[in-house]
Amino acid sequence: VEQAVGEIGYTMDEYRMEILKGIRHQALADEVTKDESVTEEEIRASYEETKDEQFSQKPGATIYHIFFGTPDDTTAESTAKEAKAKLDAGAKFGDIALEYGKDGTASTGGLLGSYPYDTKELGADFMAEAAKLTEGQISEPVLTSFGWHIIFVENVQTEAKTFALEDSIPMSDQSTRTVREVIENALLINKKNERMMALQKESQTEFNVSVYEDLIPMNVIEEEEADGTTPGTGTQGSDTSSGTGQP
Repeated sequence: VEQAVGEIGYTMDEYRMEILKGIRHQALADEVTKDESVTEEEIRASYEETKDEQFSQKPGATIYHIFFGTPDDTTAESTAKEAKAKLDAGAKFGDIALEYGKDGTASTGGLLGSYPYDTKELGADFMAEAAKLTEGQISEPVLTSFGWHIIFVENVQTEAKTFALEDSIPMSDQSTRTVREVIENALLINKKNERMMALQKESQTEFNVSVYEDLIPMNVIEEEEADGTTPGTGTQGSDTSSGTGQP
């Protein structure tokens, strides 16, 4: 721990003081914002304003694939046909993905994720093939501009859907919350932040505090990032993504 703390520029005593400051600040924030609340009217107004963008789901599916190689790979098609024969004989898709897959999804059962059919994140020709499949269907080997694949889909949604306030939706931490809970939490956080900012401005006025924003270190960091440099290195940011067969 001491080594990690040193790497971010703190001694252990300084780090402990920063932790204590954070705890005290959070305790103060909790105390002065404890009476903030969100009304039913505010929840419903926010829902009506944001439902089409944030709480609607286009037609799409959860998509898996097995990638066998690029279009110029002379063995990819025959290997894909061999794998499909095993799937037709009852082999599990995840097992075949692990055995044959040539990209990063091989170790996760071939999972690409849940996507609307009109996504721009995956290739249009790949998505066109995925959109042909019905719930739980496994495709024949297909050739796209990226190469040879076998595609499997589940959770197929053929029509657009808007979630109601009481509907549960998945969160990034794999839990679920109702739309109401998501909206209420977001509104409450905004109210508490606004309360803290108002108190901060009141204190600055009362005690005649001047803030010189150009001297705040964080602003320097933001300016460096805007220039495309990596703070502390002086080097241009680089793309660290690795090449895969993901369409």
